Amino acid sequence: MTDFIQTHVYYLHSCAKSVPMSFRVCIACHGFRVYPYVGFMTGQRYQCQDCSEMMVIPLEFENEADYKEYLEIISEGK
Repeated sequence: MTDFIQTHVYYLHSCAKSVPMSFRVCIACHGFRVYPYVGFMTGQRYQCQDCSEMMVIPLEFENEADYKEYLEIISEGK
């Protein structure tokens, strides 16, 4: 059983390196400290740790450059 677990941990770790990690952004304050809050039968919900906003669908970016470009566009609109 130990070999089975070690093999799967190695596999998951190697997959994580090859797949780019995306990150979630708050729809209200545009902060990036958004974490899963609840789930189960009601569906996944997220909460921003900066402004406490609860959301079903946060913004999601593949990389930091896209996020910075988004912030520039938002700041121009204000």
